[in-house]
Amino acid sequence: MRSAVAIAAFSIAVTMSIPVRAELWCGNGRGTPLDHPCTDQDTEEDPAVAAIAAKYSDQWMAIHGVWLVSAGTNQTGTPMEIRVYVEPMQISQAKDQIPSEVEGIPVAFIPKAAPKGSGSRSFLEIGKSGAGTNDPETAEHQENERVLRAAFSDTLQTYAQEWNDLPGVIDVGPGKCKGTECDYTTIKVVVQAQFLDDVKERIPAKVSDIPVVFIPYTGNDQ
Repeated sequence: MRSAVAIAAFSIAVTMSIPVRAELWCGNGRGTPLDHPCTDQDTEEDPAVAAIAAKYSDQWMAIHGVWLVSAGTNQTGTPMEIRVYVEPMQISQAKDQIPSEVEGIPVAFIPKAAPKGSGSRSFLEIGKSGAGTNDPETAEHQENERVLRAAFSDTLQTYAQEWNDLPGVIDVGPGKCKGTECDYTTIKVVVQAQFLDDVKERIPAKVSDIPVVFIPYTGNDQ
């Protein structure tokens, strides 16, 4: 039984470790129709905004919790802006020290933890720990979690590629993730706003009894 759980958990780990992400679509300038998959040139930082971001980057990076300052692009229908990535617990402090606009360019604060080396346990380890525990209640909970992840994984294997091929769909995955914990009770589909209505007509609101949540792409990391 233990080996069966470990094998199942390992297969989920392999599936879920592959990012399910599709192409970002671009236009020929800010506010234009999104009519082609983005190229490297499309997604380059807007030079004028990048110059302003660079001008303030050192000053803002010295603020506790701020770990990245970058410029948005203007080819994907999203506003030109400077993005300040901040550890969530320090977001208020950063907003107190950084203006909401500089030189006519809005500043967006992105509450997100800085990337760190992966210290998370794999699904394989979770499967083993669930199989070896002597606590029946804990074992039952972990088994339920394993079954839920397996159902989610099977659903993504069936539909993710088809959905990612739709123009405007740029991300398909768990509803929410916090650290190493993810919500596998919903499927998140991130869609560029200009394509949202069309995508909703093509993707059902629920598949395999798992609700699908459509999230408009804002130009920030999801």
